[in-house]
Amino acid sequence: MGYSTIEAPSDAVAPRSWQDEVKEIAYSFAPLGFIAFGGPQAHIALLHAQFVETHGWLGDDAFLELLALGHALPGPTSTQMVVAVAASRGGIVGALVGFIFWGLPAMTTLIVAGSFADKLGLADSPAWAAGLAPSAVALIYAAALKIGTKTTKRADGTTDPLCVGVLGASALALVRVWNQRRHFCARLSVEILATVRARKAVPAQVVVLASGDARVPPHAFDFIYPALLAAGGVATALRGAYDAPAPGARGLDVRVSLPVGGVLIALWAVVLVGGAWLRSAGMLVSMPAKLFETFYRVGSTIFGGGQVVLPMLLTHVVEPGWVSEEAFYAGLALTQSLPGPLFNFSAYLGTVAAGVAGGLASVAGLFGPGCVLILATSPFWLAIRERPSVQAAKLGVNAAAAGLVTAACAMLTFSAVKNAASAAVVLLVAGLTSGGGLPAPSAVATGAVTGFVLAAAGVAQDPY
Repeated sequence: MGYSTIEAPSDAVAPRSWQDEVKEIAYSFAPLGFIAFGGPQAHIALLHAQFVETHGWLGDDAFLELLALGHALPGPTSTQMVVAVAASRGGIVGALVGFIFWGLPAMTTLIVAGSFADKLGLADSPAWAAGLAPSAVALIYAAALKIGTKTTKRADGTTDPLCVGVLGASALALVRVWNQRRHFCARLSVEILATVRARKAVPAQVVVLASGDARVPPHAFDFIYPALLAAGGVATALRGAYDAPAPGARGLDVRVSLPVGGVLIALWAVVLVGGAWLRSAGMLVSMPAKLFETFYRVGSTIFGGGQVVLPMLLTHVVEPGWVSEEAFYAGLALTQSLPGPLFNFSAYLGTVAAGVAGGLASVAGLFGPGCVLILATSPFWLAIRERPSVQAAKLGVNAAAAGLVTAACAMLTFSAVKNAASAAVVLLVAGLTSGGGLPAPSAVATGAVTGFVLAAAGVAQDPY
């Protein structure tokens, strides 16, 4: 699978067996599937805390390169990063193991829920979940501080004004677009909850809202992430490579060679085009096959994360009658209350439409393209990353990526910090991770318990 053939020194540690690699990956990723609350930005902060700071599997530069590559490709960025990091420790098998443990808790819950969708109801947000979102926000603040400081420093330790400007401009641009879109999200959420709890038909205005807000193009997030990264790279590339840092630590090696990467890209394209042809020819007979083709097509063309995919799923799954509107919105509410990416929603939708086989087919279809492409393109990136012009552009791309993380601080604080109790949880977890050096899973667990105790006791619960 394209393993590196770098000659090891005589005192090098003997290569580990694939069984040992799988055990290490399973042990490291297993806790994350239970605590990955807060959306993609929080997931990225969690991965940084776990694999850069705690395990040291990759450095900040490689992490930011991976983040930028994920944003430039279709699919869920946080899951793509999970797959790539796991592959760097155990190859293709390791990537599969990491993916399974990352999504297993939520996907299992959603498949079970999808099997009983007709009996599914919604409850108010439980007290046990009160500390989870604030804990996730704390990790984002810690990651933004460290990554932002790293990306705005030159090799000699001085501050790079252009990178500071790129970081700030990227953060402000993303917050501006998000601030206009969040009004749509807030109204949509209110309509969804009211509709499903009342168990009545979904009003037309909800479907209209799900298609977009007139103030911002419906597909604004399809291009905002890659556009900001590209703009940052162009800014520092035009300045020239004179103060680009000398190539130091290698980028992340996912153990895929250039030929294998090319084969994977060709395979992705063949499945995409072949599936579309079979669909148009009416040759997809079974429901799992139809679901796989539909979700694969969506997963191959969607940029910007889970919120962007919702209108497409609404169109492709509800309109054909595979899933009722009521079941769709009930499952969406459940998915948002669980850890992991919003793409996990595919497990529920597929199960409602065609049982467990449909759920598995939908998961493979929606996650597959992004995960395959991140592995396929990584060796091509490694082949060019040390060129001076690429190093210069990388400064701006990394600064823009840090700006996206910084923007997440503002984006999630509004929704997660609702009262003094949640603010206290943010401060507690931030102090434990940044000042106390507590591993991210333990810090999140501490924040969750603290939030639950405060909510159950009714302490500091008055909303801001």
